Amino acid sequence: MGSEDGGIVLAPGGGRSLTYPRGGHLEIKVGGADTAGAYALLEFTIPPGGTGSPLHYHLATEETLYLVEGELTVQLGERTTRAGAGSCILVPRGVAHTFRNTGAQRARLLILISPADFEAYFLELADLMRASPDGSLDPETLRSVATRHGQRFVDQPSGR
Repeated sequence: MGSEDGGIVLAPGGGRSLTYPRGGHLEIKVGGADTAGAYALLEFTIPPGGTGSPLHYHLATEETLYLVEGELTVQLGERTTRAGAGSCILVPRGVAHTFRNTGAQRARLLILISPADFEAYFLELADLMRASPDGSLDPETLRSVATRHGQRFVDQPSGR
């Protein structure tokens, strides 16, 4: 909850709740409007077998992932590693990456994105999923949304 001093204090489960198309749940804890666009902080809960985006990179966004619970298999550039609770992963802009919950339990991570404008990607996906009759999105729609927000899939041809 915001206050006159501009600070925010959220109770557990607080924030803007969003469904993610590849399984999982996002909460925007701190949005770009709260930080003058400097960064956004999201909490991502991923069920076993769930994943982030396929192998991709960002043109203008840095991400830091902090794994609060569970485990992930993370590909960062040419490196693939298992990450457990307490792991922190910095993903510089332009570096291909992906992650998957390969554990038996849910994974919960905090994602810090900078600058914050990439949060619009997650908001647009959630809006499109809500508007979809079956709550799903086709691969071309996902690719189009990603491209608009400066995310490129590694298998994506140049110029798209």
